[in-house]
Amino acid sequence: MFTNEDEAFTAAEETYRGYIAAFNAVDLSKPETFEPVFAFTTASYSANERKQLSEMHAEGYIRGGDIAIVLFDPLTATDETVTARACTDASRTTFTDADGVSLVPPDRPDRVLVELTFTLNADAVLLDTAEVVTDESCASSE
Repeated sequence: MFTNEDEAFTAAEETYRGYIAAFNAVDLSKPETFEPVFAFTTASYSANERKQLSEMHAEGYIRGGDIAIVLFDPLTATDETVTARACTDASRTTFTDADGVSLVPPDRPDRVLVELTFTLNADAVLLDTAEVVTDESCASSE
């Protein structure tokens, strides 16, 4: 699909940026806004996202603000997968219940390091897994 690693890394980063942009556009009161998120993910990842978003919608949760990508660091690429780490800044995001009570834990870090796996196929590069890296921080990344 790609002639070199750099092309695969670029495609993976574009996928992740598209995914974050689609997630930032989600309005939990409008399930139709969920669909663009799934265009960037594998079926298994989409199933989990769909479940979580549907539960938040059913509970009447309200999301505000945007997640920002501070850093995208490609790690490896094969013919089938790309792995990377991303530092995301969620300091401007809010989640509240239907009564306006914050659901954000007071100790939530502003920035989180996430290890990502993307699946490559003939048609697309799709986000397959995203795991928080708990033993490292991107708090001081600029």
